Amino acid sequence: MTKNIRIIHSGADLHHPVKEAAVPQPRLAIPLSLDPRAVSKHLPKVRGGQGKDEVIERLAETITNTHAKAHVLQTFSAKLEADQTLTQAQKALQIKRSALKVADSLSTKLDGARHQARVSISEIEGQIQPPRPRDAAEAQMHSELRQRLSMMSAEDRLKVTAEKLIDNDTVAALAGAPAWVSGLSQAERDARIASWQRKNFPEQTERLSRLKSAVEGFDRAAGSFFGMVDAVAKDPAAILAEAQELETEAARQKLESNDD
Repeated sequence: MTKNIRIIHSGADLHHPVKEAAVPQPRLAIPLSLDPRAVSKHLPKVRGGQGKDEVIERLAETITNTHAKAHVLQTFSAKLEADQTLTQAQKALQIKRSALKVADSLSTKLDGARHQARVSISEIEGQIQPPRPRDAAEAQMHSELRQRLSMMSAEDRLKVTAEKLIDNDTVAALAGAPAWVSGLSQAERDARIASWQRKNFPEQTERLSRLKSAVEGFDRAAGSFFGMVDAVAKDPAAILAEAQELETEAARQKLESNDD
């Protein structure tokens, strides 16, 4: 953008277009999805705010730290863009190397937080599984229940397996064989088991849902960060600068070997 500045010189008015200094734009942009709130919003709700959940808090804290590191990279990128002593290729290469270094330092923390969450999810899923038959007699009873269910009309089967009527033996029978054996679709069987789990394990299923949602938000945020890093790592200018460095180093080594 330009604007005219009136200059008084020797009694004459002259108009000279003067360019304003361009504001350096950072090569690296922080994605909107790199947001700790995508995780922290799944903390338990309590009166007056949010409750505690160490696993989700660790996920959110790790994304907060990742966002802070991304902001540092963005600031560094903007400063490089303002540096008139470097070529665009040199700037791109410096940003690439800095971004890869930060990503490498964060990978272990991100992996650790996600692993802890997945372990917690697996533990809860194990706690709320329908009971297995304790002996051969109980296994036979479950088989007979499945046979009886498969012979019912769809309406009667729905009544028997409704949330308020379904019991441990019925849900164990449903879980102990493929859905079609009981005359249900996979979705119908899964829905009946999920209803039983919510009824019998309300706290665990509520936390399980929050944990899974928190991990989904975490994966989106972490993925957007690594996508940002990948974009600058694949910048053609950075690749060119790196290739030129390798060529220069190879030429230097060749000269040194010739001197020997």
